[in-house]
Amino acid sequence: MNEEIEQLASKHANAFKQISELEGIVIRGQVMVEMAINHAILDCVSFPNEYKSEKFSFSQIVILGHMLGICTPFKAELNALNKLRNQIAHGTSFDDKYIRVIISEIKQKNAQIIQTNKPLATTLATAISFICGAISAAPELANTQLLIKRLQKRIHLANEHPPNAKN
Repeated sequence: MNEEIEQLASKHANAFKQISELEGIVIRGQVMVEMAINHAILDCVSFPNEYKSEKFSFSQIVILGHMLGICTPFKAELNALNKLRNQIAHGTSFDDKYIRVIISEIKQKNAQIIQTNKPLATTLATAISFICGAISAAPELANTQLLIKRLQKRIHLANEHPPNAKN
């Protein structure tokens, strides 16, 4: 029995050593993105103590973040990141088309952030970091946009129905 356990432990230890740099970036990046979305969700919900992120999968957290307007601009990138992470976690070879989706989508959003002369691992890490930063700022931005909409509505109503001037 002990020999069997030692063989399994050795097999698992070797698997950790075989994770490539890109795979490590994908796995760590997905965890960082999930943390950013969870923090942003906590900033948006009325009862943050009732939100238990551990009860949700990454896909469910992304859907909730999308519903709250937190990660809507990054839907394609987050889906690609999740597919990559799943491929790596389940031991299948990952499809680099998902890496290209993440990088090209971020490049479209902010061409200056993606430098094509850098190694692929660096470019992917930069793209994921950009997503994390943008998601972290989303609740504040969403609240500002909501405030602007409310003010615009009040101004519009005030212009349609000006108060009676007293002489």
